[in-house]
Amino acid sequence: MSILKKPYELSVWVDEWDTGQNKFVEKRLAVIGTDKMIGQLRAIEPNLSRNVNGTKKLTFKMYKQYVDTTTGEKIDNPFC
Repeated sequence: MSILKKPYELSVWVDEWDTGQNKFVEKRLAVIGTDKMIGQLRAIEPNLSRNVNGTKKLTFKMYKQYVDTTTGEKIDNPFC
């Protein structure tokens, strides 16, 4: 029996002022984790929980450093 995974994407966004539109516009900086991402620097174990008062809380884990499997060297995670 296989474990079903729901598709997800975790990404980092920034608000930048657009002078032409006179408002803030969101721009994506990076995707740090998806259900299909296999890199060692990705966000792992995402968990979205709903509190009793209706607010939602997203948590995930991310390694500060990881060992590259091809070279064997320790690399700082650029997403941290």
